Amino acid sequence: FTNFIFTTDTIAGNSNGCTVRNCRVDAHEKLFYGYGDRHFVHDNEGFGDRTDYIRFIGSYNRAKNNKTKGAAGGINIYDGSNNEIDGNSIELPYQIGILVTTFPSTTYAGTFANTRITNNTIYGDSTSSQLTDGVLFNVDRVGSGPTSTTGIVISGNQVDNFALASGEALIRVKAGASYTFVDAYIANNKIGSTTRAGVILDRVSDSVVIGNRAYSIGGYML
Repeated sequence: FTNFIFTTDTIAGNSNGCTVRNCRVDAHEKLFYGYGDRHFVHDNEGFGDRTDYIRFIGSYNRAKNNKTKGAAGGINIYDGSNNEIDGNSIELPYQIGILVTTFPSTTYAGTFANTRITNNTIYGDSTSSQLTDGVLFNVDRVGSGPTSTTGIVISGNQVDNFALASGEALIRVKAGASYTFVDAYIANNKIGSTTRAGVILDRVSDSVVIGNRAYSIGGYML
């Protein structure tokens, strides 16, 4: 289980501003495990990864026009703001499509503001017993940081075949107690093929949900 590209070590610290493009990788772990800021990962292709295909831990990172098939997850973002996930094709992940959350077992005092998830195509592996949400923001307040995240965008995505368990959804935005999402924009997504919910919002205020199209929703649309 080895990452193809890994931008940190215990001696020199994190790297910033790395560009990874036009790679075709069947990695046992990740194509790109990006600690640091301002990484740009685009036009890569991979399949069969045992974890998420691309992972960012930092801010101002971008993943654009990548293709992955059969990984545990598509793209994960931990502990950062102003990240952009656009135009990626994520086919048959057997756990989660795109995840934004706090890194496990660490303290983060920043914000996830202005994270954009746009124009991605995400088809889950409906035969998997481990399948969860299609797009998930799941943020608790940690450390001594702000109590809210503002300006997230989930727009123009197509999300199908996710959410097997109760409480899961094709698109879910969820904050822990004492934390909120403010000024979220969830628009023009096409979502379907689930026995559960279409969109779940938990501790979200002063936000817009508009122009979304849904089909074959077994639970609540919103």
